[in-house]
Amino acid sequence: MGGKSNSPVGGNCVEASWSGATYQNPPRDKVKSTHLFNVPRRTLRGIPHFLGGEFMKLFIENFISKSASYILGAAVVLVSLQIFLRFIFNAPLTWTEEVDRYLFVWSVYLGSALAVAKKAHIRVTILIDLGGPKLEKISQILDTSCCIIAFSFVAYFGSKLAYANLNARFYTLEFMPLILFYLSVPIGMLLSLLFLLWPAKKER
Repeated sequence: MGGKSNSPVGGNCVEASWSGATYQNPPRDKVKSTHLFNVPRRTLRGIPHFLGGEFMKLFIENFISKSASYILGAAVVLVSLQIFLRFIFNAPLTWTEEVDRYLFVWSVYLGSALAVAKKAHIRVTILIDLGGPKLEKISQILDTSCCIIAFSFVAYFGSKLAYANLNARFYTLEFMPLILFYLSVPIGMLLSLLFLLWPAKKER
């Protein structure tokens, strides 16, 4: 009330006459950027154009990476718990081995899809290096074609297998639907296919 404030456009300070204080805003390069699933803030500015872009790919990659890490961590904890209860108290749990096996399978398929996204699968390139750019291009076409066929094949029959076990239950946990385990195959393969066909980032 009765006070005034001066905020010059483009300036770094704001005055408040009722308190006699001058507040200094931090330089823009000192402001800490926020992250969403480890995606830099500068990337978030392109959200209106993120469909099919680099932002969405980074988001999916980081989500899969975190999910696979948590699943694998849970599997390791269950194995450790089972060993402890079996050899210390001689009272092993009946369900940990089955659940642990399913968790490992999920982590493998998610990790495989993530390796496709990051182009981290093992390759032997001795002949390609000797053949030059032309042979390398032909090899890439053949490699992509074979991967599309393989991923599609496994995804299709994995989906059929999951549907066939729609009403099945875990052997040791009868309230858990077994399809939660079988879905790891089609989901992992579809994610691999998605990353394989994702448009490469254009070099500026």
